[in-house]
Amino acid sequence: MGRSGRNSGYELTRVKPLIYMSNYMANHLDWNAVASAGYPLWNAYYYAYGTPMGYNPDAPLPQKLGPWGGALLYQYTSEGRLPGYNGYLDLDVFYGDSGDWDRYAREEGSVEPPLPDPVPQPQPTITYRIKRGDTLSKIAVRYGTTVAVLAQLNGIANPNRIYVGQVIRIPVDSSGPVQPTYYVVKRGDTLSGIAARFGTTYQRLMQLNGIRNPNLIYVGQRLRIN
Repeated sequence: MGRSGRNSGYELTRVKPLIYMSNYMANHLDWNAVASAGYPLWNAYYYAYGTPMGYNPDAPLPQKLGPWGGALLYQYTSEGRLPGYNGYLDLDVFYGDSGDWDRYAREEGSVEPPLPDPVPQPQPTITYRIKRGDTLSKIAVRYGTTVAVLAQLNGIANPNRIYVGQVIRIPVDSSGPVQPTYYVVKRGDTLSGIAARFGTTYQRLMQLNGIRNPNLIYVGQRLRIN
């Protein structure tokens, strides 16, 4: 029982809630005890404030994330636009899949159900930052793909409306052979943090490196990035 005589949410559910806060607050107060207790971070940072944008799973996560070093959820805009809704939306990236979400939401101490059969991995992509003079059609021609593929992949409702600095995804096989890039794990690194730094996903890193548990990496480990 708490001082008020009421049970806390964790005591009632045995599920640790996400801690939602701005990136500024995550780095300007001492959250070490909270992070050490296993409460995940839901970080809010609008990297292109004032600019409407579509869904971007590769939105650049801030490098400084307080004592967490990574985030489970990242809210990157409050001016999101998605087809079928006439208005702004808060858009977020969840660094996981449905199975990961179920594990985070499961009561501590409960038995984890058997893993589901593997599902086909999405097509690998690279990221590209829009420059002055770019159009979606020019980018499509340059990388040997189509405007329709780029629009669908990046949630772009109007192919004629892209902006300088916007980060979009392009299918890897559209850019020709990719030379492997490697990274050596350092103290404080997380797989999701490394993925965000290199504009990829932690699932892709798991696939490339044969990692079954994304929470088990070690200092000095050599990871293939692409």
